[in-house]
Amino acid sequence: MEELFQKQNNIGEDDNLLLYWQGLIYFKEERFNFALRYLKKITPDFSHYKDVLYLQWILNLNMPGHFESKSVVNQIKLLGDKINWNLINFFNEIYFYEREVFFKFDNLVAKLKFYNRALHFLGYLIEYGTSKAIIIMLEIIDNLKFERSDRDIGLLFNIHGYWEKGL
Repeated sequence: MEELFQKQNNIGEDDNLLLYWQGLIYFKEERFNFALRYLKKITPDFSHYKDVLYLQWILNLNMPGHFESKSVVNQIKLLGDKINWNLINFFNEIYFYEREVFFKFDNLVAKLKFYNRALHFLGYLIEYGTSKAIIIMLEIIDNLKFERSDRDIGLLFNIHGYWEKGL
């Protein structure tokens, strides 16, 4: 991989491919912050974008952070749980395509799982994401209309050191 990185002129003009290889090299060198930074720059039109998403989530597991914001549910995501992918797809529709998303759940348990997953992603977004991404995830959580959501969101902001927003 390092040889490919050194011969980046041979890779061509595809910036996404170059970012992908740079992210993989930093991942192998256990320089997780750099790897995540390069992988986040890759746009959704990249042919291996799903792999990039998996790498980002794996990096999130390996990166240092507050253990309260990480969850065993994250392991389920790596197995491709349907509810988790629904949230990712809803988020992508809003973030990348600016479309409205309507939520419909078969039962309260499915809605609660979706809510917990949204909080989990919000924790990652507060720690690693952009303000636009945080705002979108907050809107998704608000649309679920759980009474305890204000308390849970405030706790997440406090955990990540944003005390003024956690009030």
